[in-house]
Amino acid sequence: LHKRFRLRDPLDFQRLKTQGTSKHHAWFIVSYQPNGLDHNRYGFVTSRAVGNAVTRNRIRRQLREIVRQLHQQIRVGFDIVFVVRRQAVSQPY
Repeated sequence: LHKRFRLRDPLDFQRLKTQGTSKHHAWFIVSYQPNGLDHNRYGFVTSRAVGNAVTRNRIRRQLREIVRQLHQQIRVGFDIVFVVRRQAVSQPY
């Protein structure tokens, strides 16, 4: 995933948490909000409750690859944050 498509600023994550629309799933919470840009930006949150550093980094790499493959199919103009739940770790890639 190209760096211009990544959310990095903690204020963006906080904005999505407080003002964004959230959808809940057993494995993820997805928050999104329009960003006014001509492309999407994605962020990934994996807390320590998900597992150790190796587990958290692996799930983030897998999610980035999934988003990279589906990026062309997602409507543009949104900031999207994926919050990983512990149940996602045991799921196959």
